[in-house]
Amino acid sequence: LLARLFIDLKQNDSAVYYAEKAYEIGRPRSYKAIVISAGNMLSRLLEPRDPAEALRYLKIANAARDSVYNIQKEQSAQAMMFKEKERQAELAFEKRAYASMVRQYALLAGVGLLLFVVFSLYRSIRNKQKANLALENQKEKVEQTLTDLKATQAQLIQSEKMASLGELTA
Repeated sequence: LLARLFIDLKQNDSAVYYAEKAYEIGRPRSYKAIVISAGNMLSRLLEPRDPAEALRYLKIANAARDSVYNIQKEQSAQAMMFKEKERQAELAFEKRAYASMVRQYALLAGVGLLLFVVFSLYRSIRNKQKANLALENQKEKVEQTLTDLKATQAQLIQSEKMASLGELTA
């Protein structure tokens, strides 16, 4: 602002003029920083000459400062709310990821248990097949032995018949 330059040069009338111009430019356009700066400058410059006008500019500057800080507070609150929502979303994502991981481990455990059951059944079936094969072999041996016994019995009977026939003829 030119008003600061004129304050440094100790030309208060020019500083008041340019501070009022800055205030007139800033007020309708809602440039809060310019309004605050110009209002504070005018308040300091006009205090010795016109205390009422200085007080008016001071009130305007304070009102602008309050509105800026209220906006900043509101923006800060909105930023905090946004961060909280973001944190909640992140927690929900982590919760879903954890639940997914638990489901995955449960599925893997189920598959492992299923594989164990299948392996146990497979071993059981193989053992039964081996036992059945052994029984089949024994059955064949028993049948062969039975066949041999029947043949031997038939020969014995035939021998006895021949012996009886031989005795009868003698």
